[in-house]
Amino acid sequence: MRHLLVALVTLAVLATAAQSATQAPKPKAKPAVRVVKVTLKEWSIAAVPAKVKAGTLRFDCVNSGEATHALAIVGVKTKTKNLDPGGKASLTVTLKPGTHTLYCPVGHHRHQGMEAKFTVTK
Repeated sequence: MRHLLVALVTLAVLATAAQSATQAPKPKAKPAVRVVKVTLKEWSIAAVPAKVKAGTLRFDCVNSGEATHALAIVGVKTKTKNLDPGGKASLTVTLKPGTHTLYCPVGHHRHQGMEAKFTVTK
């Protein structure tokens, strides 16, 4: 009888261990992507909202001007493609808290006023 009891306890422990081993770990939730709408036109950049929390940000850009424009961020290696008038593009980046500069990297557009400050908070 004692051997039967030991065998049953052993089976119960093994079954519990096997069940724990087969359960997949829960995937970590992806952080929310915050969307910033950006309007590019001669010779300005408007970002709404102009202040967001740090993390992954998607800048949805539209060129409402009459010349080709794009969006770049100081310190970030990627930028949008060049956008013809009416063109749209998105740029997804992760930004830390601070003041960042958005600008148009096409020609001399930045020096003509296509630059805007953008605030990222904790």
